[in-house]
Amino acid sequence: MTPVLLDHTALLALGKGHRRLSGFVVAAAGGRGTLQVPALSLLAAGREREYLAEHVASLPGVEIEALDLPAALAAGDLARAGTDWRISHAVHLARPTLDHPAGRPLISFEPGLYVGTGIDPITPADT
Repeated sequence: MTPVLLDHTALLALGKGHRRLSGFVVAAAGGRGTLQVPALSLLAAGREREYLAEHVASLPGVEIEALDLPAALAAGDLARAGTDWRISHAVHLARPTLDHPAGRPLISFEPGLYVGTGIDPITPADT
C-alpha cells in the first residue's frame, strides 16, 4: 500500500480537528493505510502551532520521515531554486522513486505552494 504524505498545512488542519484527516489517522492506526510526515513539514507546522509537532509524532499510524542526507541535499537544492523550504522535503518525498514509481500522494491545503514543482497535491474538502 502506498503511503500518503501530509505537509505542514495538512498537519495544521489536523491539529484543528479536520474530520477527514482525523479519519485517515484512525484508518492508519487500524492498519488500513500509512500516513507519513516529512520532518521539515513537522518543523514548519510546529513553528506555527505550539505542541503540534509533539502531538502529531505521538499519533499511532503516523510515521515521521527523517531528513537523511539524500533528502537534505535534495531539499537544499529545491530551496536554492526557489521552492519554499516548508515544502521542500515533502516535494522530495512525493517524487517518483524505485520504491514508489508513481510517487507518493501528498495532502496539502495550499496547493498553490507546489506550482512548478511537478507535484499535484490532493486537497480534501473542508469537513
